[in-house]
Amino acid sequence: MMLVLGSAFKVSVHGYDDDFGMFELRCFREDDNDANLNLRWTVWKTDEEVVALSNKVDKQVGLRNPFPLESTRRCWGLSKRKLSVEDVGKFLRGVIARDCENGSLSIVGNNMGNPLAVDRLLSEFFELSVSSLRAELNREGKFREGYLRKTPVSYVYELRMKNILLVVQVFILILLGVFAVLEHVYWLLAVAYALLFVLALLDIYLTRPTEPTRTMVLPGFLFPLGGPLLVLGYVLYDMFLRTRHKRWVTLRPSYLAYFETNYDSSPKGVFLLDHNTTVRSSSCCLNPFVLQISNGSQTISLHTTSLSSRRKWERAIRACLYQLGGQTEDGQSFAPIRRDTPAQWYADAKFLFRDIYHALNSAQHEIFIAGWMISPELRLVRTGNEQEDSKTTLELVLHQAVKRGVRVHVLLYREVDFALENNSHYVKTRLVPLGVQIIRHAAQSRAVGAHAHLLPGWNVGDTWWSHHEKLVVVDQSIAFVGGIDLAFGRYDDQDHHLTDENERIWPGKDYYNVRIRDFINLEEPHVDLVDRHDSGRMPWHDIHCCVGGDAARDVVSHFIARWNHELHQLQSFRASRKSVYQFLLPARYETSLGEQLLPYSCTRIQALRSVGPWSLSRHVDHSIRTKYLRLIDRSEHFIYIENQFFNSNIIATALANRLLRALDNNEQFKLFVVLPQWPAFEGMPHENPMTKIVLHFQHKTMDSVLSRLRQGSIEAFGTIEDARIAKLVSFCSLRKAEYLQGKLVSEQVYVHSKLMIVDDEKCIIGSANLNDRSLNGDRDSEFCVFIEDNAFVKDLRCSLFIEHLGLHPKDCQRCRMCSLERRSKNCDIPAISKSYVSDPFVALWDDTSVANAEVLETLFPGLQPRNSYRNIVQAAEGAADTPDPNSTAHAFQKLTGNLVRIPLYFLRDERALLPSFRDPKTFILPYENFI
Repeated sequence: MMLVLGSAFKVSVHGYDDDFGMFELRCFREDDNDANLNLRWTVWKTDEEVVALSNKVDKQVGLRNPFPLESTRRCWGLSKRKLSVEDVGKFLRGVIARDCENGSLSIVGNNMGNPLAVDRLLSEFFELSVSSLRAELNREGKFREGYLRKTPVSYVYELRMKNILLVVQVFILILLGVFAVLEHVYWLLAVAYALLFVLALLDIYLTRPTEPTRTMVLPGFLFPLGGPLLVLGYVLYDMFLRTRHKRWVTLRPSYLAYFETNYDSSPKGVFLLDHNTTVRSSSCCLNPFVLQISNGSQTISLHTTSLSSRRKWERAIRACLYQLGGQTEDGQSFAPIRRDTPAQWYADAKFLFRDIYHALNSAQHEIFIAGWMISPELRLVRTGNEQEDSKTTLELVLHQAVKRGVRVHVLLYREVDFALENNSHYVKTRLVPLGVQIIRHAAQSRAVGAHAHLLPGWNVGDTWWSHHEKLVVVDQSIAFVGGIDLAFGRYDDQDHHLTDENERIWPGKDYYNVRIRDFINLEEPHVDLVDRHDSGRMPWHDIHCCVGGDAARDVVSHFIARWNHELHQLQSFRASRKSVYQFLLPARYETSLGEQLLPYSCTRIQALRSVGPWSLSRHVDHSIRTKYLRLIDRSEHFIYIENQFFNSNIIATALANRLLRALDNNEQFKLFVVLPQWPAFEGMPHENPMTKIVLHFQHKTMDSVLSRLRQGSIEAFGTIEDARIAKLVSFCSLRKAEYLQGKLVSEQVYVHSKLMIVDDEKCIIGSANLNDRSLNGDRDSEFCVFIEDNAFVKDLRCSLFIEHLGLHPKDCQRCRMCSLERRSKNCDIPAISKSYVSDPFVALWDDTSVANAEVLETLFPGLQPRNSYRNIVQAAEGAADTPDPNSTAHAFQKLTGNLVRIPLYFLRDERALLPSFRDPKTFILPYENFI
């Protein structure tokens, strides 16, 4: 294969850099038909590299070498003279160029003897490859390319330590051997070998791999006998004979990719550059030309051929890192803070799914999806028209995208079958025939099943952790991030209806109520789970957002890192090496999609994540937890939290400390916490031990916050019911009541959000729950975004408060683009000032939650949870959730919104945590799985 350079490819010899001893060659490629293919870059070459190219061209083309051999140069008296710019220009004119105009040379391939060979040499010399001609890969700039040898870091560490220990062992062996022969003290040999055995064990310990990569570890009992010779042979093999790791390496501002040759378009591996990337020369390795590059996920070594080549690569990589720019705030995240970035928020899934539908239909190049659960038959648009809505299913939209030539990549969590009913295997069987590339991955599958024990660092405890991100990226330009999966049961709007008798909005299993029955048989999507004529659905409240610009590219970087990481694991085993999937590369496509969907321009946005050794990174990244703690500590007026769980000791401690500071300083401060009434498990606490366990830890966390306040202010305020402490903290949930077939039914609005708002200026939106699973980093993998912008955050907070308090007009709730300031004026909702938390608003929030709870308890005498049920026995003996016909009509009119207080004394007397041995799930699952 030959690279078509064309007459539009030009090179000019710009000058000579005395500091680095290199010629500066400026290269240009211009395309008259497509301006996107125009390319400019600089190549630095030493005298030796120019002479080497001349010799190669002389052999393959048959032209006279303008730079003669050293013996001829001495005869000509040129031994001390270096090449000049004119010499290089003469060489280019005589060997490569046909025409020369104003110092610019046009490369042509005709009449040159062997054009294929010449083009190969020129492409290597001028650092050209197939990827160089792809406009989307070069919009950020083209830095450096060339053939190098690439090895994983574990090999370098292993080699380094073996070199040191080899010298020590050989020295001791020779010294003690000589003493033993001369003095006939044979017991010294036994001491020598015993010492060598200890050193061998130390060698194995120090050189154990820190990441899942295939390395040779020599058994300790064999090392004293054959170790030195084997290691020496391995070193010689690496320095002189190894060629299979030779790759064509391309360097771009955001990544480093390596190919088999410069004519290949599919990379064999990708190394992403971020703000945690470090580059240094491995001077302690035997090969002095090794360059070692490390980021949070991996470390590789590049073997150059000379010191000048190593310096050029090191300088180019440092230039890329400098071009990344931005600040990371003490390195707490893999991504920098992005400024003036377009964004949009979504409260509930209705408008989110609609925008995802339009974005997927507008995709021209690539679609990335990462999810905990995916339903291929999910309808993205719901108008009530069965014929039209059936055309908007996720699988149909993705199939149409594949037909347009769009590459679709899906990362799906591979669930533990006996614990979850996500049925990811069914999803794969539905999407793969449509042309979608999908990888299912989890801790239990990282080693492809039965081979898990062979991978270094494998931990059976990692089996329970999951990939919990919910990401959709279109053309690497816009990214949807948040807590909403593309799955059944998630679609909802601010009305949160409980009923759908005609199956117009929630068909089949989309009419979901986990409290009655969890998902089963997802391969039958049109079969109902619950009787929609007798039981209400469980509404779903969630938060999502969409970002563009550089923030979207940070999401892309995370997805590509995960895809490449998991693809590398699959290819580590012989049975999977012939995978048709390819490694992904960051790219910049021209699109105007973000301008249509993203009305806000946020002051600051930063990508955050939780990843660890099993999910992605060699080092634990818990930047989400770090940002949560930072925002809580620096909050001034109020903190608003919506989350699916509230089980984190470290977050609870931070909140308690901030509230105590407000008490000590007599500050006007408020903590709002909105949680689900029940965890998403089937059955009541006396029926399902998992429900009991989650409720226990959640109430224990809330009690710990209130206990800290009581202990910190016991002299001044006394008990937990003190009015001032109650003004500081509010724990609430959401619940809805509605008529079904003439009968009043009630169900919680399940809070699945992962949101925190601070002072109407900053917020965190993503997939991370407030528990150790999501925040520790080495458990569930998560992704969030931190957003700082007053207009964005305030509008989101106003929308949520208006929804929960039931104050928004019906005409306005369906128009998410209308002014929230106008909505608040129409509804007379008291605003939260930037300088204080107003007493009228705090009273409105607290009074509404208490009043709604009392009305619901009146309507449903057996409604749970409630404070009067202190233990499991009382809860089990309580009446069913049936309304009182004598008070239904009058009391129902008193409900305002769906905000209700959380009964803090519910099941308070329960202290036993041991699950029922009759339930196999709770018997096997560790308690860490629930916190």
